[in-house]
Amino acid sequence: MKKLLSLLLCYVFLQAESFALRGGPANSGTLTVTGYYSGTMVATTGDVGLFLLGAAGSGASTGQFIIFSFSQASSNAYQGIITGLSDTSRGGTGTFIGIFSGQAVVQSSTATQSISGQMTAHVQQGGASQNLRLKGTATSETLTLYTQQSAAAGGTTAAGGVGVGAAEASVGPIINYVIDGWQTAAPTGANATLSLGGGGSTTSPGA
Repeated sequence: MKKLLSLLLCYVFLQAESFALRGGPANSGTLTVTGYYSGTMVATTGDVGLFLLGAAGSGASTGQFIIFSFSQASSNAYQGIITGLSDTSRGGTGTFIGIFSGQAVVQSSTATQSISGQMTAHVQQGGASQNLRLKGTATSETLTLYTQQSAAAGGTTAAGGVGVGAAEASVGPIINYVIDGWQTAAPTGANATLSLGGGGSTTSPGA
């Protein structure tokens, strides 16, 4: 009996040292956001976005997005790039945090419009398909920079009847999105290059 108890204690001590080296059993199986992902960004206001993401295990991750925004007053589309980082450290959270910004597709002669925001996402098992799912949230705001004003608004009238004045900016409301995507491909081999065309490329260690 004493010999059996001694063997069990040796096993316990060995496991305790292993947990200390790798961050403990609770964090050893954390999924990380690496590889290629695509998905949607759907807002409660009805705005809909699409994104592509090349998430690197080391260094910056890059992606592309387009958001279709519409309301009773106006509608437009915004396109731009995503830049972020994935927490792939041992015992880490496995979370991807990124920022995105871009310009409106349709610009007026008197104002320029842009959008910017931030996103936070993580992966989870995709069920029977075995594809990793990307889940998270994002928020954005739009910025409208007026480059011309009417004379009635305090500007002066130039030749040809065009009103000019000091530039003014208008910030739109905060829009909240639900991110839902999936992994389309995992990194292959050591230092795999993740390329998204115009969105740039990143280098990631193999999965």
